[in-house]
Amino acid sequence: MLNILKELGQSEAQILMSTTALSLLPDPGIVEPIEIDPIQAKGQQDLLNQIKTHLKIQIEELTEETKIAVLEFIEKEISNQILDKKKEKAARARIGDRGDLRPDLYQVKFSQLFKDTSEKRGIRKHHVEETLMSPDAVQHLTPPKDHENQKQLFSIYSKTFPDQGSSDPYTMLVMAQRKGYIQVVFSAWRIYHSDVDLSGTKTPLDILKGFAETYGIPFSVGGSDKSMFKLFQKIEIPEGQSGTDIFAYEQQKNRKHEIQFLFKKTSSKEIEVSIAFVIDISKYEQDLVKHGVKIYD
Repeated sequence: MLNILKELGQSEAQILMSTTALSLLPDPGIVEPIEIDPIQAKGQQDLLNQIKTHLKIQIEELTEETKIAVLEFIEKEISNQILDKKKEKAARARIGDRGDLRPDLYQVKFSQLFKDTSEKRGIRKHHVEETLMSPDAVQHLTPPKDHENQKQLFSIYSKTFPDQGSSDPYTMLVMAQRKGYIQVVFSAWRIYHSDVDLSGTKTPLDILKGFAETYGIPFSVGGSDKSMFKLFQKIEIPEGQSGTDIFAYEQQKNRKHEIQFLFKKTSSKEIEVSIAFVIDISKYEQDLVKHGVKIYD
């Protein structure tokens, strides 16, 4: 790549090459000529000089033949940059799927589920973005190799707000599905240390399990025993069980519940559970209100 292009960002380099190529084309005389900024004109001339050196064009004024050579060079360079960008995105996607990207290199998107639930409990997008960009800890979870569904990738981020010295600290726990270099946030929880004992936790997954133990409701999947939390399990489906019967828990009257259930039914006899838990939202929101959090219906 030419030195002048190395010094520019990709979009700036493409603009410079495009305007330089345009300046070499015949003027059809249909519109008034656009006045060129002196800095832009110098950039075009510098680019032309470097292209001429690269192509070993020694004459000052370009002939029709040498113009074609310059235009072909510019066209090839733009095509290479576009191809390089596609390769870069593909590489980022592969690295992102593995969970090996730096937190600030993931693109953040928000699911409708987040907007319908977490956002109504006072969690703003900028709170989540801060947690994802500079977490205290993050775990990128991937299905075991014996699971058929290898695309169920998700990450758990944690960050404590405010500092530990505060009289009412809480940990923001964010859950997102990894899709290449994109993190799609589907839930976020504000976990106050005075409500959930986090003293023995070391990882975001530990914090999530502690949260589920405090606010969870026992549930079962297929033929499994009741529990508060399931992670990457293959579970047999009893004969005659299907549809909504697969996931069961006690639904208490006049109380709100929220189910987190990522799964794939791999056959009529088996289901792969990536993660599952049920939260007693009525109990959780009562505690949030005690901390001054406004709940929106």
